[in-house]
Amino acid sequence: MHKSLILAGALTMSACGNRTANPSVQPSPAPTGAATHSRVIPFRLRSGTGGDFDEISATAEVRENEIRVILQSGHLELTASSAARPRGVRAVLAYGDTAAQWDIRSRGTAVSVGSIHARGDTLTAPVELSIPLPEHIVLADHWIVLLLEADVNVPGRGWEPGAFRPIQSERSLFAGLPRP
Repeated sequence: MHKSLILAGALTMSACGNRTANPSVQPSPAPTGAATHSRVIPFRLRSGTGGDFDEISATAEVRENEIRVILQSGHLELTASSAARPRGVRAVLAYGDTAAQWDIRSRGTAVSVGSIHARGDTLTAPVELSIPLPEHIVLADHWIVLLLEADVNVPGRGWEPGAFRPIQSERSLFAGLPRP
């Protein structure tokens, strides 16, 4: 498991990723049968450096009261190690400041690792997550972060719950959406 697991008691989180816009990722028209204001945005989530990484292809469908996130394919470290036992994956809506610090605006429900179809750490079937949307939110100021939640093995104390590792989209994910 990655060394970047963070104990839940630690409130400081550093942002991964690149602040530059990805011009190839643009919102698509609403799918047939969806609400007229719904948009589907393809994107990638990345974390890690060197040999330790996660990289996932996903879509975000922005609806009136939620963002439906579908993890399509890719690598997500789901297997247990002597240092950590992944428990679940949760999608959150993040925001941050120019000092590269970020926080959570809205938190979705977690999907247990046991319910995710994967061969080793490679997704073999889509995973659906949902993030509730607060009223009057400006999505252009937010992005999506997956939290890989885990129990960690703390030397001298044993297994402790409450750690997570962030896997982030580009901060410019929703830049193409109109402001309210």
